[in-house]
Amino acid sequence: MKPLKNTQQHSPPPTTHTQPVADVTFESAPTLQLLPRLIYALIRSPLLDPTSTSTTPPHPDMHAALHHLWTTLPPSELACAIYPRLCSYTDPDTEALPRHSLSKAALLTSQAPLFLLDTYSHVILYCRDTCPPDLAFPPALDSKVRVLMNTRVRQRQQTPVVG
Repeated sequence: MKPLKNTQQHSPPPTTHTQPVADVTFESAPTLQLLPRLIYALIRSPLLDPTSTSTTPPHPDMHAALHHLWTTLPPSELACAIYPRLCSYTDPDTEALPRHSLSKAALLTSQAPLFLLDTYSHVILYCRDTCPPDLAFPPALDSKVRVLMNTRVRQRQQTPVVG
């Protein structure tokens, strides 16, 4: 007896759904967009990698102090302690960009003369050398940038150094 020939071609059944695409930039969840930077900064922090911050050995109590501080901070302040905030101002009352990445390129490409860096333990207002001569530095106490600096200092559990 001769085997029967299968003349039908078997094709996979048609699919009605497509593979979901991973949203690696968190466009659908704006509140999570900072998460990759926070994780990277935490990995590079003195708490998890004490040799990454400087060439000198860290203080023996640094790990314990950071652990204690970071476990007692509210989430918004912890995010600032792990990944500092950098924003720029065109003048003391006008914010140019609310959040820059912490890179030299971000500073070089921005045309703003004032930068506010908040590292939780330090609040620093930086004025470029190319700052217009009519821009008063340090800014007036009632300017938006100074009010923001003073507010952040008052709200902290630990008093930051202001520079």
